[in-house]
Amino acid sequence: MQEAFAPSSIYGDNLTAGQDLAHRMSHMINGCGRGDSSDFIEQMATEHKTLQQKFTGDIVLAWIVKVATDKNYARFVDDRNQATLNVCRMLYKCMLENGYESGHLPLI
Repeated sequence: MQEAFAPSSIYGDNLTAGQDLAHRMSHMINGCGRGDSSDFIEQMATEHKTLQQKFTGDIVLAWIVKVATDKNYARFVDDRNQATLNVCRMLYKCMLENGYESGHLPLI
């Protein structure tokens, strides 16, 4: 049986679920090898189809929109994340060309 969501005590108890998830993802990404991220991708591929749709739109595409369009983000780009900015701008252009400018995907 899966445990109920509880904020991580590593980062404190006063986090929103989104803040906690961002910290957990950062912790995983910072310390993971390829296997850990592959496990995450494989697990997401088995989740409910609506959750996959929400993950893609509400997290993945929303991140692309944020990076590509937020002038404050662009001000803090350096060699460590320049490729992220470039790729997000390229993908955002593709999103605009195909009608996904908001990043939100329909839920059926």
